Amino acid sequence: YDTGGAAVRLILAAADLLQASAVVVLDPGSGDFTPDRVARLATLQDPSSDLLAPAHPRPPNAGLLVTQLARPLTCGIYGRDLREPLLPEFGASARFTAHCAQLDFGGDRGRWTTHYWIAAEALAGQFTIKQVPLGPRRTAAPPAQAGLPTMLQQVVTSIFASIEATSGAWHARPAIAEEPLPEAGDVPPATTATTALLETFASDVRNLYEIIRRILSADTHLALQAAAGHASGGRLPAALWVDLVGEFLLAYHHRVMLPEHIVQALLPLYIARTGTFLLEHAASPPVRVEAAVQELCGMFELIRPRIIERWAEPAVR
Repeated sequence: YDTGGAAVRLILAAADLLQASAVVVLDPGSGDFTPDRVARLATLQDPSSDLLAPAHPRPPNAGLLVTQLARPLTCGIYGRDLREPLLPEFGASARFTAHCAQLDFGGDRGRWTTHYWIAAEALAGQFTIKQVPLGPRRTAAPPAQAGLPTMLQQVVTSIFASIEATSGAWHARPAIAEEPLPEAGDVPPATTATTALLETFASDVRNLYEIIRRILSADTHLALQAAAGHASGGRLPAALWVDLVGEFLLAYHHRVMLPEHIVQALLPLYIARTGTFLLEHAASPPVRVEAAVQELCGMFELIRPRIIERWAEPAVR
């Protein structure tokens, strides 16, 4: 990711200064730089379109930060199922570009380290988003697993900070039904081993007991301990994961401890959730994987009223 978001902010500011009719930002890690791809992200002739976002079919083991966290949480908070809310690449209209260029880029610096703030601004404002099916996402080089803690820190911080910054808008707006996207093609089967992702679930929960206890409500904390200590092997089911993410977001907003410590504590729980998802869907066809992700999005939508209710005042611990 672009540290501090300086590069994309410079691109948007330059496009606004030059009064460009549209701007396309491409993913430097993409293996699909084709004229057609650029053209599809630049089709903003319709004045009602402000942001064109890519939509990729995901095999079970790809983009888990998106399918298990970024996409469903975005759907729950903003009421729109944006399939790639981290916007690895996107097209923006002149109107939306001008809006982004005029933002105050002070405040929480972590907000700008991914492109999520762009999606949040579009979802929170009076902007029209259209999703462009681009087929399977191919990257020039796969991300290193060793970089997961840093990546999760950047992604979760940018998401939580953006949700916090736009809370005045999403509190007041009802959920908006999103039209389904067409199928974008077949994807290769998943091959990633999953059992190692769950091996330390129970010990991680024990080791983080005092930190997690300060973040979670008593009921959710008990449910997490029960899941991690299950006799048949700990798994982190979807419903519990939704409650955890919602309460971590609230803890971040209320600053129950240093924000970076809150995000760090989410890492082992995210790993347990991805391990659980892969155990359940490693052999699933793309249609079933997409259905599972949509189901998770629906669960996040159900907790939105609870998040709004607790946003103004911290929960009593």
